Amino acid sequence: MIATPSIHMTTLPEIIEEVPKEADEQERVCRVLRREGVAHFAVPNGGKRSKTEAAALVRQGVQAGVPDLVLPGPDPRWRCLAIEMKRRKGGKVSAEQEQWHGVLRSCGWHILVCYGADDAVAQLTALGVLRGDGAATHRPVPVAVHRP
Repeated sequence: MIATPSIHMTTLPEIIEEVPKEADEQERVCRVLRREGVAHFAVPNGGKRSKTEAAALVRQGVQAGVPDLVLPGPDPRWRCLAIEMKRRKGGKVSAEQEQWHGVLRSCGWHILVCYGADDAVAQLTALGVLRGDGAATHRPVPVAVHRP
């Protein structure tokens, strides 16, 4: 006897847990950092590009493995703080990322690998960059942008 589907059977979308994209998690972290006045910038290494655009970016210095977010600012524990964002589930640090993390650490940088926005906020809180309520405990001095 062959089972026939019924309206009581679980459908596939109900079984699969939705894991946010790394970019969505990074946006959430940036919203917290902006709200709290923490100076930061993104390194736009990811994303889909044409071969021509990708080649031009490589010629301009873009390199695989550079961390996603950089938080410059005065802190006696490190020269700079960088965040490597990963998906909550399934995110893995690549060999290129490991190499860059080593180079940056040797220059006095502190590197965080964060699995989702909640993990990033928790790690920033543990380091004292954010208070437990998600607010900044120190605000790196923003660099003045000179426009021609």
